[in-house]
Amino acid sequence: MKRDELIKILDTFQREGDFDTAVKQIEELYLERKGRGLSFMEAFKKEVQPFVEDIYNAYPRREARPKAYDAIRKAIAKRMHEEDQTLIQAAEYILLQTEKYAEIRKGQDKKFTPMPATWYNQERFNDLDSDPQPQEQLFT
Repeated sequence: MKRDELIKILDTFQREGDFDTAVKQIEELYLERKGRGLSFMEAFKKEVQPFVEDIYNAYPRREARPKAYDAIRKAIAKRMHEEDQTLIQAAEYILLQTEKYAEIRKGQDKKFTPMPATWYNQERFNDLDSDPQPQEQLFT
């Protein structure tokens, strides 16, 4: 795969924010060059699968597994790209955030817990890092 072709695809991704299209373009470029064996996405899915399962199992509501797995894979890949992290670093961060969230939700009605795909697609795991700012006292 030529470096300038990858840079062009990643530049398009950064401008337009269309992650899925960028991944498909990289996969097509990879397949064009390789011509056999596992595709880029198949190889990525195989490598990331154990992490995805651990993260999914840590989430407090386990429903719609295929959509959740896709959302978790996408969250890991996006974090790897945006935060310049390795697969293990990105997966560990998301797993730790998921475990924090599960602890927060412990003992609460699961119907008020978002579906896992929603939680990961909206990157709500990043919300747990931000400390709430003290609110101004509105009434005295």
